[in-house]
Amino acid sequence: MYRFNHPFASNTSPEQKPQQPRTISLKKALAIGAVSLLLLFGAAFQSSNSVPGQLQAIQAQLSGLQTQVASLANVSAESQQEPFYANDDVANFIADTSFMLLGTVHAGKRLVIEHISGRCRVPVGDRVTQLTLIVKTMLGEQRHHLIPSFTGPSGSTADSYDWSQSVRFIVDAGAEVQLVVRKDRPVTGGGCDGSIAGYLVNKP
Repeated sequence: MYRFNHPFASNTSPEQKPQQPRTISLKKALAIGAVSLLLLFGAAFQSSNSVPGQLQAIQAQLSGLQTQVASLANVSAESQQEPFYANDDVANFIADTSFMLLGTVHAGKRLVIEHISGRCRVPVGDRVTQLTLIVKTMLGEQRHHLIPSFTGPSGSTADSYDWSQSVRFIVDAGAEVQLVVRKDRPVTGGGCDGSIAGYLVNKP
């Protein structure tokens, strides 16, 4: 019997073999794998390039936030500061020493001294040799030596010594603050005036 093997003809012969699965050649499989790797590397490269930009943006946002927090902290700290000023302008010399009493820090407060200034007038020929800020507490005394400067005659009978210094001294509650000036001769005469300036804060 003649068998017509047309592509569209049905073949119902019992001797027909089952259709075999399609296979891909090794060369084609390697080519597909290479293309896949290139696509993966490209995606990874784009991702790695975008990371620094994202990090820079995050760092900029954090920097701005830190600046805002610091500004708010400064405002809060300044709002708690109470300006402070004290002076003694009638401290005459007794022998060779002049005492300027500048007050005691109140309970619950802490004093920050930022500036000290003053002036002494002594008889012509006398020299101011020592200027000391003394902080007296229950535990003893703290002494800070300052520098007076001779500024010339004050009238015809006196010489003038001045001082003006920026400092930063922290004084706790209950402490007494004073300035003490000494001159080289134990001769009564002349006097000093001195002041301190800074601010008070509440002691935690």
